[in-house]
Amino acid sequence: MHLASRGVVLRPIEATDGGVTCASVAKAIGSRTRVVSVSSVEFATGVASDLEAIGALCRERGVLFCVDGIQSVGAFPIDVVKAKIDFLSADSHKWQLGLPGIGIGYIRREILPQIRPSVVGWKSVKNPLDFDHLHFELRDDAGKLEEGTQSFATILGMGAALALLEEAGIEHIAAHITDWLAEAETFLAAAGLDPGPVRPVRKGILTFRPPSGTAEEFVHRAEEEGVILSARRGRVRVSPHFYNGDAELAALARLVRS
Repeated sequence: MHLASRGVVLRPIEATDGGVTCASVAKAIGSRTRVVSVSSVEFATGVASDLEAIGALCRERGVLFCVDGIQSVGAFPIDVVKAKIDFLSADSHKWQLGLPGIGIGYIRREILPQIRPSVVGWKSVKNPLDFDHLHFELRDDAGKLEEGTQSFATILGMGAALALLEEAGIEHIAAHITDWLAEAETFLAAAGLDPGPVRPVRKGILTFRPPSGTAEEFVHRAEEEGVILSARRGRVRVSPHFYNGDAELAALARLVRS
């Protein structure tokens, strides 16, 4: 949208049941499409995109594939090669348990020569410590996307968070979150609160209808009881991590039954 003045046209992908399907992406791709950008998991609904199917479609059509992984990286594995992802980014402050202001960025090595960053800094160029000569030659690797001096404090914080995630194991974390949400889905469904999305397309997030009042009111009441939830599009969002266990499940169950 920011590049509209330079002739770039944004074509929204039609959402289907709270998410993006390969069929809806195929429908949106036209002869002039250059990039398809999707979320790995929709923030408001918890519906996971079929990244492998969408990636295969984009590669077949000659379209670059960009993924916002903020709602899954750190909790669920993503194979960027298998899914044919060209770009992936994810901030540290969500599932990666880090701090705001730092994150990860991936770019497929083969397309690096095509990428000329619009914003550059002193570390974007070759020989950045050569202060005595006036020169401008972009680096050949993804370092050319570094806009300036890194924030070392947040790097150290993120490093500690990633070490913790590796210690717990991403596969173990994913299995734990999946099982936790399955148990929550059971008692939410028994209470008639319409939990969703269904398990085959769910990753890390479950939403439900508040038992009474608005979602915002329920979230506020939950916070007073020490349970942190979010209100999204009229529903309550639950997004546990590996440190949430039986005690948190019991607290959520008490809230919906009270």
